[in-house]
Amino acid sequence: MVEHREGETPVMTGICHDITPRKLGEIELATRLRQQEAVADLSRFALETDDMLQLYDRACHLLANTLEVEMTKVLELTPDKRALVLRAGVGWRRGAVGNVTVGIERDSQAGYTLLAPAPVVVTDLKTETRFSGPTLLHDHGVIAGMSTIIAGANDAPFGVLGVHTARSRIFTRYDVNFLEAVANILGSAVQRVAAAEQQ
Repeated sequence: MVEHREGETPVMTGICHDITPRKLGEIELATRLRQQEAVADLSRFALETDDMLQLYDRACHLLANTLEVEMTKVLELTPDKRALVLRAGVGWRRGAVGNVTVGIERDSQAGYTLLAPAPVVVTDLKTETRFSGPTLLHDHGVIAGMSTIIAGANDAPFGVLGVHTARSRIFTRYDVNFLEAVANILGSAVQRVAAAEQQ
């Protein structure tokens, strides 16, 4: 209670704490824990199944839910290595999965990713200067996204793992690491299944 004399304006004093940095830290920690749990769950599932399409599908849903993006994809190189087929995904138009192919030219995001030494992060596809997005991305209004290589047998690329959103988004280094971890799980499973088929 604030005391004051008659005729004087009461004055209250207090202390204000800015909790924003602490709150942001808590959000970041919760996000990282959620990503680590997702990686652990996918790793367990990858060891339990030989059904690669089911694994790709699970990875795509896990990425969409954990990163809160509208579109995810697993692209697999065709046997002639001239294109990538959309093997699994979330958020694409009906009939796209299993049918849509993407070129591997350097001026496409997927083609650029196959040649890149690190994951590719796009903050705005409309102003991107390294490559243009394929029709698949433009037709779905993609603005931001990330993509990375899925390794195959003998260190050759198997394909590309990507996530996309139709809104502005800055992906953190933890998001990039998470995408790479999922790609590594898929790559290990691809290599394990390929080795088993050769025996």
